[in-house]
This record gives sequence, C-alpha cells and structure tokens, in this order.
Amino acid sequence: MNLASKGIQILREEGPISLGKKGSRFALNQTYKFGSGRECPVCGFTGRKFAAAGTPPRKEARCPDCGAAERHRLLTYYIENETDLVEGNQQVLYFAPVDRIARNLQEYGNRLITTDLSVPDVDIHADITRLPFDDDTFDIVICSHVLEHIPDDSAAMSELYRILSDEGYALIMVPKDKGREQTYEDESVTSPEEREKEFGQHDHVRWYGKDFPERLSETGFEVSAITYAKNLRDDIVDKYGLKVDKTNQGSDNLTMEYSGDVMYEDIHRCQN
Repeated sequence: MNLASKGIQILREEGPISLGKKGSRFALNQTYKFGSGRECPVCGFTGRKFAAAGTPPRKEARCPDCGAAERHRLLTYYIENETDLVEGNQQVLYFAPVDRIARNLQEYGNRLITTDLSVPDVDIHADITRLPFDDDTFDIVICSHVLEHIPDDSAAMSELYRILSDEGYALIMVPKDKGREQTYEDESVTSPEEREKEFGQHDHVRWYGKDFPERLSETGFEVSAITYAKNLRDDIVDKYGLKVDKTNQGSDNLTMEYSGDVMYEDIHRCQN
C-alpha cells in the first residue's frame, strides 16, 4: 500500500487526528525500505535499517513492517537455522505468541497451539502455573519473555517440564541481567511504578541473573544457555538485527552483558 492509499484509508476509518499521527508514522516506516542491508527473518522485510523503538529508544530495534523486536528476530533466526521446526509435523505449544511467528510455525506444517492467560487471540486461555494439558503432550514448547511476569515461576517451570515429551525440548527466553549472580526479586515491590524502577518494566516481578539456568535445572531440565547471536558472524548479526543496541539507554539498574554497547540475549534450550 502506498502512502496516498494508506492516508485515505486512515482518514476514512479513523478521522483526521489519526491521519496526522498514523500517517506520519507510516511515511517514516516507508523510508526504511529505501536501500538494502537489513532483512527481517520474521516477515521478510528488506531495507536500509530497522526502526528505533523502546523508552528510551534503542537503535534499529523494530521491524518497520511487522513490528518484530530484536528478540523476535533472534528466536526466528535460531528456529530456522538450528531446529527441526522448519521440517514441520511437530506438536508445538507457544506462549504469548507473536502473530507472524505463530503463522510461520504453522506454515512449516507444525500442529500449533497458542496459549496465554490474558491475550485475546489465542487457542487456549490458560494459567502457565496450572496448564490444562496431559503429561508429555508437546514435542516443542516456546516460552519467550513470559516467566519474568509470573510470581510463582517455579510452578510455571514445573508445568513446562511436565507437558514436554521425553524426546522434546523447550526454547525459553527471559530478560537476564548477567551482572547479577543471583536473580533479584522482592515480593514487597507491588506497584507498577516500583516494579518499573526495580525490575525494568511495570509488570515484571524479578530480574533474572546468571543463576537462571540453575533455576530451570532444579525443575528437572537439562539446560543449554546459548548466547546465539554472539557466536554468529557480524554481518549476519547486523543484517537480521540480532543484537540489542543499548547506546541510547542509561538505566542505572542494568549491568547486562555487553560488547561495547551491545547486549546479547540467551536462548535456553531445555530437555527432560
């Protein structure tokens, strides 16, 4: 859709105020498509750069077409290059799904079930600490940036272990402060404002530390913590936007693993 057609659509459906806000955002997004050098593994976007996103903004964080952030692109690139999900025919449970990633998993030919407690458009609404599935149900479980929201994360980890087949594996990602030896949590911190200050986001209940793989192992998992993007060629990392550029961020609470001003996120591959 070109800029004029998009402007007419917004004007008809939402009025002139939305046209000013959304029209300018759409126009900015179109400028990212001029040139080459970047490609989104989630949706196939190609262009000269990714868009800034976050508060404060991170450089090249968001795909201007599908909205995928760095962690979504990292997960997708890992799935496509390091897993059998692309071969299809897997029974997959995907928590808090990103629509385009879910669609890709289905197009590979997998039997996908999406779940979340509050997201409206999922197959099954369920509490991760009390899942309505039989033991050993799923070949693959994907749980990205969910556990940091869950007060009883040990119960959630136990449920992931229970529903995963003996031959299967779970891909788990969380915000992790690698400057901390131990996970930081405080049940007395309850207000959104306090949680944002202490844990980095208003609805987070902890900062995971270096002990996160150990916490997973206590459930029974065999855990491999993979700093995947750090082991790839720089041109691949840049092309697909697989690193988090923290240059413009100044939080006093973060001591994450950096290479200069770059943070590399771990993928935790867990097996029973």
